Amino acid sequence: MDFNTFRDQLSNKIPSYSPNFQARQLMAPFKMGNRIDMLNLNKNPRLGGVMIFVFNKGNKAHLALIRRPEYDGVHSGQIAFPGGKMDDSDADIQETAIRETFEEIGVPKSKMKILGPISQVYIPPSKFLVTPFVTICNESPVFNKDDFEVEEVLEVPIALLFDDSIVKHGEVNVGNQGYSLSAPYFDVFGHKVWGATAIMLSEFKAIMK
Repeated sequence: MDFNTFRDQLSNKIPSYSPNFQARQLMAPFKMGNRIDMLNLNKNPRLGGVMIFVFNKGNKAHLALIRRPEYDGVHSGQIAFPGGKMDDSDADIQETAIRETFEEIGVPKSKMKILGPISQVYIPPSKFLVTPFVTICNESPVFNKDDFEVEEVLEVPIALLFDDSIVKHGEVNVGNQGYSLSAPYFDVFGHKVWGATAIMLSEFKAIMK
């Protein structure tokens, strides 16, 4: 599918999408109901916004993922969407996603056409409630990563998401915490994309199906 066709379909579907619990559960490391229960026990979760950034590369739709550097934390080395925590200066969580995307991969707001959010995901280890926003860019941007927060920017063809052979199940490392767990993941260029990012990707994929 060429970029313009994909962009037009995405533009029609995102504003009126219906949350897809089944798609989220498909790639969840544990029952989504447990995740919701943990959110209900946390009356003041940390708020975060991330960007499902879709862009045109060679007239094919791609999305941007980042690989976090190794650091002393639960998300060390993991694959994620660009984004981060809400600051007091942010007008709303959408502005958080815009600001963090610019800070992490250098894409300015002027290059983003935000179509809307999809389902929030609660991340128990870091106590973040994350809102993902789907965004279109009609060109191939020049990524300028923040070396402190981003080890690598992955430019992933959207078509790869619809290759069922990349959906796998196996051991994944939990940051640098010294343990692993068995979970579903997307195998993207040899990287295991799991947890909250995989949950968001799975719902995004279901919307486009």
